[in-house]
Amino acid sequence: MRATVAGCLWLVVLALAATGCGDDQIEVLPAELEVQPQVLDFGAVFVGERAQREAAVHNASAFAVDVVVEPAAAYDATVRTLHVEAGATVALPVVFAPTEDGAHETELRLRAGEVVLPLPVRGIGTTPRVEVEASLDFGLVGVGTVARRALEFKNEAAAPLALSLRIEGSGGQFFSVAPTLYLGAEESRSVDVAYAPLLASLDQARLFVRPCADCAEQEVRLRGEGATEFLRFFPGEVDFGTWPVGSTIPRSLRVRNDSAYPVEFVSAELVAGGAVPFTAELPAVGTPLVPSAHVDIPLTYVPTAAGDHEARLRLQIGGIARDIPLTGRAEDDLLLATPDALDLGVGAPGATLSGMVVFSASAGSDLEITGLALEGATGFSLPDVPALPVRPGDAAVPVEVRFSIAAHGYRSTELVVETNKTGVGLRIPIAAAIVENDPCYLEVVPRSVRFGVVGAGEPVERLVRLHNVGTSACDLWAARIEDDPHGSFVLPDDTGELFTVAPGEVGQIAVRFAPSESRLSPEEAMLRFETSPPGSPTREVPLSGLALDLGLAVSPDPVEFGAVPVGTTALRSFVLQNSGVRRLELRSLVVPGAPFGRADGQALPQSIASGGSASFALAFSPTVPEADAGELELWFRDVPEPLLVPIAGSGVDQPCEGGCLDPQVACPASQTVYVHTTAMLHGTALAADGSELGCTWSTILRPPDSAAQPASLGACTARFQPDRVGTYTLRMSADDAGRTSACDTQVIAQPLPAFFVETTWSGVDDLDIHLLHPSAGPADDETSWFSDPWDCFFGNVAPAWDEPTRSDDPFIGRDDRVGVGPEQVGIEAPSTSHAYSLGVHWFDSANGNPSQQVTTRIFCGGTLVAEQQETLTNPQQAVVIGQVQFTSGTSCTFVPDGTQFLLLP
Repeated sequence: MRATVAGCLWLVVLALAATGCGDDQIEVLPAELEVQPQVLDFGAVFVGERAQREAAVHNASAFAVDVVVEPAAAYDATVRTLHVEAGATVALPVVFAPTEDGAHETELRLRAGEVVLPLPVRGIGTTPRVEVEASLDFGLVGVGTVARRALEFKNEAAAPLALSLRIEGSGGQFFSVAPTLYLGAEESRSVDVAYAPLLASLDQARLFVRPCADCAEQEVRLRGEGATEFLRFFPGEVDFGTWPVGSTIPRSLRVRNDSAYPVEFVSAELVAGGAVPFTAELPAVGTPLVPSAHVDIPLTYVPTAAGDHEARLRLQIGGIARDIPLTGRAEDDLLLATPDALDLGVGAPGATLSGMVVFSASAGSDLEITGLALEGATGFSLPDVPALPVRPGDAAVPVEVRFSIAAHGYRSTELVVETNKTGVGLRIPIAAAIVENDPCYLEVVPRSVRFGVVGAGEPVERLVRLHNVGTSACDLWAARIEDDPHGSFVLPDDTGELFTVAPGEVGQIAVRFAPSESRLSPEEAMLRFETSPPGSPTREVPLSGLALDLGLAVSPDPVEFGAVPVGTTALRSFVLQNSGVRRLELRSLVVPGAPFGRADGQALPQSIASGGSASFALAFSPTVPEADAGELELWFRDVPEPLLVPIAGSGVDQPCEGGCLDPQVACPASQTVYVHTTAMLHGTALAADGSELGCTWSTILRPPDSAAQPASLGACTARFQPDRVGTYTLRMSADDAGRTSACDTQVIAQPLPAFFVETTWSGVDDLDIHLLHPSAGPADDETSWFSDPWDCFFGNVAPAWDEPTRSDDPFIGRDDRVGVGPEQVGIEAPSTSHAYSLGVHWFDSANGNPSQQVTTRIFCGGTLVAEQQETLTNPQQAVVIGQVQFTSGTSCTFVPDGTQFLLLP
C-alpha cells in the first residue's frame, strides 16, 4: 500500500511591469507524495547495534519537492533532507539503534512545507544473552574411552544467535565440542560435550561461549577424572584339557569389574575359523557390571572328533577389548582319570585316609588297562584292584587308594597305569598328610602383603611370618599362589611340602612380586596354605602390587637403625632420587608409627624434578627392648599405590654412653640449582633423648671469588643463594651441652638460562608463577591466565611456543605448593619478536596468612635486571608483575605493572 499526501506549494510569480510596479501574484499548487512500505518493520535488533531498512518516497507531483525527515526515539534517517524530482522515487535509509530491551513503535515524520507525511516504524531491542550452566562435571570416565554430556543453552534474546564455542585450559585437549551453535529466538537446545581422558588424573578446562562477535564470553567450567578401567578375567585363557571324543566338559569364565565406576558389555561373540566343539552362554549387549561385581560366562567343550580344537571368546566391555583363548584336545584312544591328581587330605597319626580314581575311555574303545601299581612313599595301598585286563570304554573303572601311617608328615606317591596301547598310559600323583591333631594357634603377620609400586623386571620379595603362639606344634603344607591372572606372584622356595612350627617359634613363607611388564592398575593374587589340625580352614593372605616404572631410587633401602638403647632416639635419613623423565609429586609420607616417626619438618606435597632428589629424616625411639619393623609408604600424585621402603630397628636394654650421647644430625640431599637462585636447606638435629636442637650452617668449600653463605631461617632450615657457578660444600652443626655433631651437603650451581625468573613469598602457602605469551591475551585480563598453551604455569610446565625448536619454549623449573618458594620459570633462548608478561597468583591458603609479600627477581643473560616487590592481601588474588622484552639473546628491558585482580582458576 502507499501513503499519499496532497500538499500545497507556493509558487510565487512576481510580475514587474515595464512602466511601474503592480500587485504580487501567488498561486498555491497541490503536491502528492507516496511512501512504501506503509510500516517499516525492523524486527529484533541487538541493543548497541544498528539495523538499516529503506523506504521508497515517490513524488507524484508535477514539480520537484524537498522533503525533511524528522527522527524519532531509537530511529533516524541517514539523510535528513530528500530532494525528489517530479515523478521520481528516492530511497530513504532509516536506522534503528535500540539502547534498551523491548518494543520500540513510533513514526518518522516526513515534512514538505507545512504538510507532514507520517512513516510508522517498529522494532524490538534485545540483548544477546544465553543461559547455560556454570559447570559440567563428567565424573569418573575410563581412560581411553569417550564420555558425552549434554549441555543445554537457552537463547534469552528475541533474535537468533550464532554461538561461538571454544575450550581452553590445562586439560583442554581432553574435552571437545562443536565450534558453533545456532539458536533461534528464545530457543533452547543442547549440545554434546565430549571428554576423552588419556591418563588416570583430574582434568579441568573452560568452555568459552560468545553469543555474538562483540559480546563478552561466558564461561562453563569443565571437569572430569580419568580412571583406569580394570577388569579381571579368571582364567586368562581356558584350557579344557584332553578328553575322549564324545565327552561334555563344562567350564566358566569369570569377569570382575575392579574399576571405580560401572561398565557394560558392548559386544560378546565366539570367534572360530569353522565349526568348533565350543559353546558359550554370552551376556546380552548392555549387561551392566558395577564396581566389584562379576559375571560368570558358562562354557562347554563337546568334541565329536579327535584333534586339537581352538577358538576365541571376544569381549568388548566398556573401553576394554579382550580375546580369551579356548583350547581343548580330544582323542579316540584316550585313557581318562578323574581326578587327574588325587589328594587324600589330612588325618591324625594312625588314621586311615582313602580316595578314588575313576578311569574311562571312549565308548567302544578296545583300550585295556593291563597294570596298576604304586611308586613312591610307603603307607599307600590299593585294597581292591579290579581284575585285569579291563576295558574302561565299556564301563568306568574305579580304583581305591588308601593311606595310613603312625608318624605325622607329608607323603606322596604315583599310581602308575599301563595299557595295551603303545604310548597310552598314566601316572596319577597322589598325596596325603598326617598332621598334629592338637589345636594350632598361628599368628600370621602381615595379614595381607602389599608390595606397592615395583618396576617391571625388578622383583621384590616379602616375608609372611608365621608365629606359633600356642602350646602345641603347628603343621603347614600346600602353600601356593592362586587367583593370579598375570603370574606375577611366585613362591621362590619349595613350600609345598609339610613343615612344622614349634610352639613359640616363627616360620616364614617368602613371596616374590616379579611383574614382567608395567600395568596401569594394581595386580592382586592370593597366598593360600593348609594348617593342622585336620579339617582346619585354608589360610589366606591377600597379595597386591603395582607394576610401574617411576624411575625412583631410595637410598638406603631398607632404612636400618640397628641397636638403639631404650629411652634414647636414633636419627636416620634417606634420599629419593628421581632418575625418570618426568617430574613427580610426593603427596604424603606415612611412617608405621611408634617407635618410628618423622623427624624433619618438611611440608608435603613436594615436587621432585627429573634428575632431582629429596631427603627426609626419620627417628627411632624404642621404649622396650625388642625388634620393630614396618614399611614407609611414599604416595605420589596420580599413582594408585605407594612406594614401600622397609624400616627396622631394635631396642636394647643397655646404657647410652659415649657416642650415643652425641647429637644426631641429618643433612639434606645434594641439590643442583641455578646460580643466583635459591636453594632451601632442610636439616634435622636431635638430642639423644629425642628433643629438637638448633643448628648452624656454614660454607666449607666454594668457587673462587664467591662470598655466598647460608642464611638461617630458624631451627635447622637455611636459605642459600650461590653467587658463582660451581660446587659448594655446606656444613650443618648442632651442639648439645658441649657435645657437637656435623654433617655436610653439596649445592651445585649451574649457569642461568638466558631468561630466568624466581619468585618467593613471606608466608607458607601455595603461590604460583605465570609466564604469559602475547597470544594468551592481555595479562590484566583474567581470561588470559591458565590458557593453553600460552600460559606457562604449574599445570602447563613445558608448552611449545614460537619456533619448532625447544630452546625458545618456557619451562617451570620449580613448583612449591607448601613453602615460601622459590617458584622458577625460564627460557633458554627467548624470542626478541614479542614481550613476555609475568604474573603471580595466590592460588590457595591453608595457613590463614592475612597477606603475602611477594618478591620476584628477573634475570636476563645471567644478570639481575629487576627485583619487584608486591603485596597480596587475599587468596585467589593475582598480580601482573610486568613485561619483559628481549632486545637481544642476552639483554632485555623490564616494565613494571602491578595490576591486581581476583582470579578463580
